[in-house]
Amino acid sequence: MCQASTVRHSNRLACGMGPNISFKPNLSHYAGQVGLVRALGLMQIKTTHPRIYFDGNSQLAERSFALVQGTLDDLRALGQTPESALGSRFTFVQEELGPSGASDALLFNGTIAHSSALGHFALADTGGVHWLSEIASHEA
Repeated sequence: MCQASTVRHSNRLACGMGPNISFKPNLSHYAGQVGLVRALGLMQIKTTHPRIYFDGNSQLAERSFALVQGTLDDLRALGQTPESALGSRFTFVQEELGPSGASDALLFNGTIAHSSALGHFALADTGGVHWLSEIASHEA
């Protein structure tokens, strides 16, 4: 009755399964933070650096994430390419449901980097990736 494959997102807690923190709405026709903000009016997060999308599932190595389509779209909206943004500082943000099941965001400050093995990628600062809810000031 409460098998993981048949439980709808809204019934997960009732079945004692906890929130599905990987649940994402189908927004395939929107890309990057620019498209998502237009579509959903997402969280207002004050960031020190320009804010661009990253996908936490695109991790290549420790602190390294692939530049997915949404990231490229956000760079383009800023008038940049991965090549022109090399070394530039950004706040990378992925909004989704957090560990508590409430709206939250994964984020990190970092740069666009390049290596012969990985090509262009997002490189998180030494502090790594954090949930916004865990940052007391809510400023990235």
